[in-house]
Order: sequence, then C-alpha cells, then structure tokens
Amino acid sequence: MLTVRDALNYAVTHALRGALSPHTPEIDVVNRALLEFSNAHSWTMFQKQAAILPGRASIALTGAAWTLTSKQLVLSDAFADYTYTAGDYILITSSSTGVTGQFFIASRVDADTVTFTTESAADMGSDATAVVGTLDTARVAAPDNFAEAIKFEDSNTLTGKVKLVGMSELLAYRTQEIPRSHFVTWVAFTRAQSDTGKEPSAIFEIWPNPTVNSVDRYILAYTAQHRTVADGNDVIELPAYAHGAFIDMLTAVARGYDNKLGQENMGTLIAQVILGPSFQNAIRRDGAGMRNRGPYKNTAYRKGGNQVSFGEAILRDSDTITPS
Repeated sequence: MLTVRDALNYAVTHALRGALSPHTPEIDVVNRALLEFSNAHSWTMFQKQAAILPGRASIALTGAAWTLTSKQLVLSDAFADYTYTAGDYILITSSSTGVTGQFFIASRVDADTVTFTTESAADMGSDATAVVGTLDTARVAAPDNFAEAIKFEDSNTLTGKVKLVGMSELLAYRTQEIPRSHFVTWVAFTRAQSDTGKEPSAIFEIWPNPTVNSVDRYILAYTAQHRTVADGNDVIELPAYAHGAFIDMLTAVARGYDNKLGQENMGTLIAQVILGPSFQNAIRRDGAGMRNRGPYKNTAYRKGGNQVSFGEAILRDSDTITPS
C-alpha cells in the first residue's frame, strides 16, 4: 500500500533531497502526477467490472402546462417512470402559444414535473397550455468515473448486436439516410450539458431506442478515470507493480513544479519517465495475464473453454481460454 505521504517522501525527500517550496501545494502535485501517469498509457489496471445500464422508452405528452418563471413543464404523473439523463429533450409539436421545437431538460422534479434548461426556457417563452410532444430518451449516461469504452452490449436477444459509430453516422440512421437492420443497435459516444454553466456529462446516444423501460438493458465494459487524493493519508490506488513508475512520475512533476534544479520543462521530464525502465516494466506487468498465458488486453482469462466476447490474448500453447 502506497500513501500520499509515502509517495511524497520517496519522490521529494529522497529523490530531490529536500521539500517542495511553500508555494507548491503537495496534493496538487500528487494529483497532477496521477493525471500524467493515467494519461501516459492505456492501463488495464483502470478497467472496471462491467456496468449495467438502463434502457428507457420515450414518453408521449398531451395537455401539459408550461410556466416560464419556474422553467417547468407539468403534466400529472407523466414523469413517474422517467429517470433523467443529460441530453434528454422534449420535441414539442403544438402548444397554446404556437411555440414548437426541441427543448432540453435540466432535471426531473417529481412524477408531474420537469425543468427546462435556461436556454430552452427562454426559447419556450411565455406560459402555455395544451402542450403536446414527445420526451426523447434515446441515450444512456456513462458511469461517473467513465474514461473510455471497451465494449458496449445490448442484452435484448433480438437486437443484441451493437455497433459503435460516430454521431454523424448515428444521425444518418435516425433520419433513415442509411438503411438499417432491425437486429442491430447503433451507439455513439458524446457529451451533453444538463444546463448552462454545467460540466458536460459522458453519454451514449442510441438508435433504435427501447420501447419499454428496463434496468439492465445494456452492458458496458470500460476503463475508469484515476481516483484523485485529498490528503497525506489517502492511498494511491495503484497496484504494487506500478508504484515505482508512479514515484518516478511524481518526481518529474515535482521537479517541473518546483524548478529547484533550474529551468526544467515538465513535459521533457515526464517523457523521460515514460521511456524509462521503471515505467516500461509497469506497462509490461500491466499487460500480463497469467505467466503461462502471456499478455492480454481488456479482460482476464483462465484455462479451458471458449474465449470471452471481448479482449485479446496471446497464447503460449494450444489450450483454449475462457473468462475467469
């Protein structure tokens, strides 16, 4: 186990023979080192157990009421089964004021009410009744710690095949510019804001959208973001084989921040660490499965059976493999 205090002691006290200047926050240096370390390689150490994601059916709305001052649309019990995801919107086709169009949702208030984003509320304008439209839910939120997708699966037996595409191709399928198969789900990664001034959230746009709600429609294998630290007692959440490489990275970042040894470019110091033996050994260890199996990507393997549907392995004998 490597704590923040231990890492700073190794990197600063021993390697730099001193301490950081009072103007250099130690926690900021450690978190910067963690960022540089995680971005320097596609580490399998950051891969997480598959996330189970919901499928959400669109919602037809008839006779809703809009209030500008509260930025809220109200329709009795219309949103009882609705779970908000950034990027959700209501396509309004008619209203008492004649306003129609696409209006983005900022949040679900309760079973009767949703709040529009600041921009959409301004576009909607004055109070209205007899609002008719459809709440579009053709997307799913990625896990909060999401960094990179490995595999996206649809648990529906009829549309189980998934193709990851870009947003332009997904839009072409949605508008039928490209003929689609009814046995394929198209998925595109993008980001969406919940409202003005909010940080964009990672989402997957989906086509076709499910026709019923389900808590376990999709399965996502993914790589997570690194976990930041807050004080000296926090644990650096890296496996033991990566501790040496991380301490080297922390030393480089500390030198770049503090500049005690002269004008040193942090980028150059980091590049030297990445090319160094400790970091390269961590990469080799990170890509190893079991010693008699050789390097693998995306998942763990064990002897006997068939290969898992995602991931690759380099075998050293003729045995077959299955996920452990």
